[in-house]
Amino acid sequence: MYLPEKIINMQNTQLPQIRLGLCGESACGKTHSSLTFPNPIIIDADNGLTAYAGQDIKVIPLYNPQWVTEYGFPRKDKTKQPNRKDALLKWLNEEGIKLEKDQTLILDSMTAIEEFFGDAWTPRYTKNNQIDEFAFWEELIEFFKEIHILIKSFNCHVIITYHEMKQRDKITGALLEKIQPLMQGKYVTRVKTNYTDFFRCITVKSKDKPGHVDYFWQVKSNEYFDCKTRLKFPDDVQYVKPSFEIFKQYENKLINSSESSNKFLEQITSSRTNLPI
Repeated sequence: MYLPEKIINMQNTQLPQIRLGLCGESACGKTHSSLTFPNPIIIDADNGLTAYAGQDIKVIPLYNPQWVTEYGFPRKDKTKQPNRKDALLKWLNEEGIKLEKDQTLILDSMTAIEEFFGDAWTPRYTKNNQIDEFAFWEELIEFFKEIHILIKSFNCHVIITYHEMKQRDKITGALLEKIQPLMQGKYVTRVKTNYTDFFRCITVKSKDKPGHVDYFWQVKSNEYFDCKTRLKFPDDVQYVKPSFEIFKQYENKLINSSESSNKFLEQITSSRTNLPI
């Protein structure tokens, strides 16, 4: 049997790259659960890490104009933000590509990154000297594509967080359509194709600790949200406690080991189906 040169054998791959998308409201545990992954580095676009002050967490402060300026993208107009869009692409191309298999890159959040694109975008004009209304959306899609092409080439695991969008009836409060990542344009309909897994983050009041909340991942689709995963969960489990350990299923040795399978099941903390939407 002929085998081309330069092929790889998945038999020798212990744990392939995980690209996890996390969608949820503010303070629902997206960053908290991301930090269960090994050796995280956070590209902070939201400036929402105040709860982690004083902790040993490595951060790229993309939200910070001074950092962006010092990285090589100074303000051309003092009334505007520096070009954080191109600063991000430069960092991914020059630094992200160097991250290793036992590391995790967290981009928090893509919703903010979309706003950075808008800040840096230069209007295009038609032959009639009118603003090309389609150019913005076309270039935004290409920008999202470029980011996802880059992260797919990385050796490290990648987590990208999204705020969520809900359309509710103003009178009844009922959802009018499924919850989606908060993004503009048509790219939202295919964003999940770029990820190995895509979950929704949810919080509920803790039963054991008054005044605290418990964090969950919604790992199975329902009428409110479409998840994506190839992980195997018991039939009655729709929500699990966030943990990098559940992704060990993707490692062949764990999938085929009954002992490891039992350890995985211990990670599941809830079979509730009535968590908030």
